[in-house]
Amino acid sequence: MSKLTRRNFVKTTFAAGLAASVLPTDRVLGANSDIRIAVVGFNSRGRSLIGGFNALDGVRVAALCDIDSAVLNRVADGLDKKTKTKVQRYTDIRKLLSNKNIDAVAFATPVHWNGYGTLLALDAGKDVYVEKPVCHTLQEGQLMLAAARKKKLIVQSGTQNRSDIGMRAVVPDIQGGKLGKIEFIHSYWNRPRGNIGKVTGPQQPPSTVDYDLYLGPAPKKPMMRKRFHYDWHWQWDYGCGEVCNLGNHQIDMARWVAGIDRLPDQTITFGGRAYDDDGQTPNTMLTAFLYNDNIPIFWESRNLPAVPGKRGSDPIMGSTAAIYAKCEGGYFVGGRGGGSTYDNAGKLIKKYPGDGGGRSHLQNFIDAVRSRKHETLRAEIAIGRLSTSMCHLSNISYKLGKVAAPGDNCYTKQIEALKINPYFATRWESMQAHLKINKVDTNKTPMLIGAPLQMDAKTETFTGPAETAKKATALATKDYRAGFTLPG
Repeated sequence: MSKLTRRNFVKTTFAAGLAASVLPTDRVLGANSDIRIAVVGFNSRGRSLIGGFNALDGVRVAALCDIDSAVLNRVADGLDKKTKTKVQRYTDIRKLLSNKNIDAVAFATPVHWNGYGTLLALDAGKDVYVEKPVCHTLQEGQLMLAAARKKKLIVQSGTQNRSDIGMRAVVPDIQGGKLGKIEFIHSYWNRPRGNIGKVTGPQQPPSTVDYDLYLGPAPKKPMMRKRFHYDWHWQWDYGCGEVCNLGNHQIDMARWVAGIDRLPDQTITFGGRAYDDDGQTPNTMLTAFLYNDNIPIFWESRNLPAVPGKRGSDPIMGSTAAIYAKCEGGYFVGGRGGGSTYDNAGKLIKKYPGDGGGRSHLQNFIDAVRSRKHETLRAEIAIGRLSTSMCHLSNISYKLGKVAAPGDNCYTKQIEALKINPYFATRWESMQAHLKINKVDTNKTPMLIGAPLQMDAKTETFTGPAETAKKATALATKDYRAGFTLPG
């Protein structure tokens, strides 16, 4: 598919909204029938999905797919031994999807395969569980929602915090006004990640990897990083940085607590990559998501340590990974695994113990697969793609950003111009101090001031200055390599 035009971008959105009126009532499975799951990608998170699904009653992991034959055979051999059955093995997902004995597919692949693979699976009539971030572009998320509705299929996003018992208890309390009116929500993930190194030329992928299948819809380029697995997160062709990685969870929880079910009217990002390595995505980031009729949501990430040479990073309200929901009468700090509410003096009001939500999130998906009621999903694709899309907006603002001149205070000017909650300015000041402690010379390694993005949230199209809107719209989609074009 060629790049999305602004007109087609609007049409795609309207199609998704129109298709949302179709209810998925077909394909009801018998109560005693096993749900046969295929898991795609399991060098990391996928292994948890295999164990989690296999532990559920009436569910069987019947097939595995991975582009690394060493990973595939090692995990498949272990599963065969544990279940005393023979799991089917695939390297090419397209062959897997032709198997009519597979009911649902779970994706834990690199980001450039998550949304694309989901679209292929939906086209093949499979229900889908897809890890976050659910898509690589804004367009993919829209198409996923439209396809799920059109084909009446079940799609659950892997934001398992939505099933955490602590979070499920605190959200109605906050929304019900027990802490007073919400003023803002700050989501963050501040934990160190090291330099991934810098290569001098193309690298050879592991001999057990089908590199062409790994690339899939991505441009055909040689490997330009030392470590094949995981470090793809920090290169744009395959991943989309920390904001889409761990930030997706935090931003999703913030949006959930706020009760916001649309994209922001304005988005602006400040940040940069404080390493000279083969990573491309920012590892220091501060984003404001602004709503004309609702509270602001902030995102912050610091992958540098609090003290050089030490392992820990900067805590916020006593935590390095959480959401901080500031209300008129107190605040909540927590996330996956629960949290606590406090009054404005910092006195504990109530604890909300959590359980991570992992197992019940998978069960919630299986229950919906049986009932065919997508409304019962806790992180249905309509929810998941909105939270991932906010992450993409953060990155688009960053990609269209500019370097400030040495000594220029345009960061502060921009914050003031957008009339962002004063708390946001204090976070930017803190981030500057954080960089200074880590001896980051912002004249040599400058932080970008992102382009202020404006959006019509109803049509999900960029507005504002024509040139910015045009460039942002171009970044809402991408080109797909020959042989790996979008279905339909």
